[in-house]
Amino acid sequence: MPAWLRPVGVAGLAAVAFALFWTFRIRHRFLGDALVMVQTLPSTSEVHPLEPVAMALQRDIYQLAHRGFERPGLEPADVAHLTTALGSAVAGVLFVFTCWGSRAGWSRPPIDRGGAAGRPRTTA
Repeated sequence: MPAWLRPVGVAGLAAVAFALFWTFRIRHRFLGDALVMVQTLPSTSEVHPLEPVAMALQRDIYQLAHRGFERPGLEPADVAHLTTALGSAVAGVLFVFTCWGSRAGWSRPPIDRGGAAGRPRTTA
Protein backbone atom coordinates (compact mmCIF):
# COMPACT_ATOMS: atom_id res chain seq x y z
CA MET A 1 0.00 0.00 0.00
CA PRO A 2 1.41 3.43 -0.88
CA ALA A 3 2.39 5.58 2.10
CA TRP A 4 -0.06 8.36 1.18
CA LEU A 5 -2.94 5.90 1.21
CA ARG A 6 -2.37 4.72 4.78
CA PRO A 7 -3.91 7.83 6.48
CA VAL A 8 -6.85 7.65 4.07
CA GLY A 9 -7.41 4.01 5.03
CA VAL A 10 -7.21 4.81 8.75
CA ALA A 11 -9.67 7.68 8.38
CA GLY A 12 -11.95 5.49 6.28
CA LEU A 13 -11.87 2.70 8.85
CA ALA A 14 -12.64 5.20 11.61
CA ALA A 15 -15.55 6.67 9.63
CA VAL A 16 -17.04 3.27 8.83
CA ALA A 17 -16.66 2.06 12.43
CA PHE A 18 -18.23 5.25 13.79
CA ALA A 19 -21.11 5.05 11.33
CA LEU A 20 -21.81 1.44 12.32
CA PHE A 21 -21.62 2.13 16.06
CA TRP A 22 -23.80 5.23 15.71
CA THR A 23 -26.38 3.46 13.55
CA PHE A 24 -26.71 0.46 15.83
CA ARG A 25 -26.60 2.30 19.15
CA ILE A 26 -29.13 1.48 21.84
CA ARG A 27 -31.99 3.93 21.72
CA HIS A 28 -33.55 3.25 25.11
CA ARG A 29 -32.54 4.21 28.64
CA PHE A 30 -33.83 1.30 30.65
CA LEU A 31 -30.73 -0.81 31.27
CA GLY A 32 -27.83 -0.14 33.57
CA ASP A 33 -27.17 3.41 34.66
CA ALA A 34 -28.32 5.08 31.44
CA LEU A 35 -31.43 6.62 32.99
CA VAL A 36 -29.51 8.00 35.95
CA MET A 37 -26.76 9.33 33.70
CA VAL A 38 -28.97 11.16 31.22
CA GLN A 39 -31.03 12.70 34.00
CA THR A 40 -28.04 14.03 35.94
CA LEU A 41 -25.68 15.12 33.16
CA PRO A 42 -27.56 18.29 32.15
CA SER A 43 -28.48 19.47 35.62
CA THR A 44 -25.90 18.58 38.27
CA SER A 45 -22.26 17.86 38.72
CA GLU A 46 -22.91 14.73 40.75
CA VAL A 47 -20.82 11.67 40.09
CA HIS A 48 -22.37 8.22 39.96
CA PRO A 49 -20.96 6.47 43.04
CA LEU A 50 -20.45 3.14 41.28
CA GLU A 51 -19.02 4.50 38.02
CA PRO A 52 -17.12 7.73 38.72
CA VAL A 53 -14.73 7.47 35.76
CA ALA A 54 -17.49 6.76 33.21
CA MET A 55 -19.58 9.60 34.60
CA ALA A 56 -16.63 12.01 34.52
CA LEU A 57 -15.85 11.10 30.89
CA GLN A 58 -19.49 11.38 29.84
CA ARG A 59 -19.76 14.74 31.62
CA ASP A 60 -16.76 16.04 29.64
CA ILE A 61 -18.25 14.75 26.38
CA TYR A 62 -21.58 16.36 27.28
CA GLN A 63 -19.89 19.70 27.96
CA LEU A 64 -18.09 19.55 24.60
CA ALA A 65 -20.93 18.29 22.41
CA HIS A 66 -24.30 19.24 23.89
CA ARG A 67 -24.69 22.41 21.83
CA GLY A 68 -24.41 20.38 18.64
CA PHE A 69 -27.35 18.20 19.66
CA GLU A 70 -29.68 20.83 21.13
CA ARG A 71 -32.81 21.32 19.03
CA PRO A 72 -36.20 22.88 19.72
CA GLY A 73 -38.45 20.28 21.30
CA LEU A 74 -35.65 18.12 22.71
CA GLU A 75 -35.52 17.76 26.46
CA PRO A 76 -32.14 18.14 28.19
CA ALA A 77 -32.24 14.40 28.98
CA ASP A 78 -32.65 13.65 25.26
CA VAL A 79 -29.58 15.76 24.48
CA ALA A 80 -27.65 13.99 27.24
CA HIS A 81 -28.73 10.65 25.79
CA LEU A 82 -27.35 11.64 22.39
CA THR A 83 -24.05 12.84 23.87
CA THR A 84 -23.63 9.59 25.81
CA ALA A 85 -24.28 7.72 22.55
CA LEU A 86 -21.58 9.84 20.93
CA GLY A 87 -19.16 8.85 23.69
CA SER A 88 -20.04 5.20 23.21
CA ALA A 89 -19.58 5.37 19.43
CA VAL A 90 -16.17 7.03 19.84
CA ALA A 91 -15.21 4.36 22.38
CA GLY A 92 -16.26 1.74 19.82
CA VAL A 93 -13.94 3.30 17.23
CA LEU A 94 -11.08 3.23 19.74
CA PHE A 95 -11.88 -0.42 20.43
CA VAL A 96 -11.66 -1.22 16.71
CA PHE A 97 -8.22 0.38 16.51
CA THR A 98 -7.11 -1.43 19.68
CA CYS A 99 -8.12 -4.74 18.11
CA TRP A 100 -6.48 -3.76 14.84
CA GLY A 101 -3.23 -2.90 16.62
CA SER A 102 -3.19 -6.05 18.72
CA ARG A 103 -3.92 -8.40 15.81
CA ALA A 104 -0.28 -8.21 14.72
CA GLY A 105 0.72 -10.17 17.80
CA TRP A 106 -1.74 -12.96 17.01
CA SER A 107 0.04 -14.15 13.88
CA ARG A 108 3.64 -13.96 15.06
CA PRO A 109 5.40 -17.13 16.14
CA PRO A 110 6.32 -17.20 19.83
CA ILE A 111 9.65 -15.65 20.67
CA ASP A 112 12.18 -18.00 22.21
CA ARG A 113 13.80 -16.00 24.96
CA GLY A 114 16.14 -18.80 25.94
CA GLY A 115 13.93 -19.94 28.78
CA ALA A 116 13.38 -23.40 30.16
CA ALA A 117 10.83 -24.31 27.49
CA GLY A 118 13.42 -24.53 24.73
CA ARG A 119 16.28 -26.10 26.64
CA PRO A 120 16.83 -29.71 27.60
CA ARG A 121 16.70 -30.43 31.29
CA THR A 122 19.96 -31.00 32.99
CA THR A 123 20.38 -32.76 36.26
CA ALA A 124 23.24 -32.02 38.56
